[in-house]
Amino acid sequence: MVKPTEVMPSESCFNPSRRKFIRTFTLLTATSSLLGRTWTNTLIAQVLPKGGVLRLRLSDFPALQTDFGSVRIGPSDVIAAPVSGAPQCRKPRNPIPSLYPLIINRASGGQFHVLSSECTHEGCAVAKFAGGATGFMQCSGHGSRFRLDGSVIAGTGPANFPLVSYAVELEAASVLRIALPEVFFEFSTMGVAPANTNRLALNFLASTNLTYEVRYQETLGGPSTNVPFSTTPGGTNQASIPGIDDFVTVYVERQGPAGFYQIAMRVSEV
Repeated sequence: MVKPTEVMPSESCFNPSRRKFIRTFTLLTATSSLLGRTWTNTLIAQVLPKGGVLRLRLSDFPALQTDFGSVRIGPSDVIAAPVSGAPQCRKPRNPIPSLYPLIINRASGGQFHVLSSECTHEGCAVAKFAGGATGFMQCSGHGSRFRLDGSVIAGTGPANFPLVSYAVELEAASVLRIALPEVFFEFSTMGVAPANTNRLALNFLASTNLTYEVRYQETLGGPSTNVPFSTTPGGTNQASIPGIDDFVTVYVERQGPAGFYQIAMRVSEV
């Protein structure tokens, strides 16, 4: 049985240069038993969900604790990508349009705006909001400026349309739930021959310049934990795998008689 669901993000990790986080953009889950039987070496399920969910704990982002705070997060770095007349234009290293960094802005009254950083002119990345109540977000390419809610500030540049916005709601006063309808994975699960093996194969499409992890939940509402995996049925375990713009297969040990396996992308402030 395979069904889409959501998961709380893990605790943040750190490196000397910037904070890094594990976030689940689209979560695809599969039970480790089927109608009371163990996995066989036949294909169990394959799904193509119509969107993902991103959940962020506000406590992970000090900038979002106060009004007019802003962060920009994404699954890959933003790098120089000059376009006509704009040598300073920057775009995400990963070319998938739906994976442009997200800008999360806190307005007065505890309201939040979640926006794509893709400028509606020529796709250069827009910087996060800065400048307090009179501030703006500015495109790295041709200088178009946008208000806290993503609307265009007329006369500041060539952009004529607002930034794409995403539905967001505050859960339990501490968690943002963001709907990402354009983000999805194709994912399948299968047993590993022979049928009595304790390993499960997970196959999914992994994009270049992104890094993926496997997570496990014993129950839908319970906490998730990282699960080590190998890239061959009997190989050495590892914690993450880079994408290759193709399907990859990883092999995990069954964590219990039933539960849910998840594919998560690494996301950091960019």
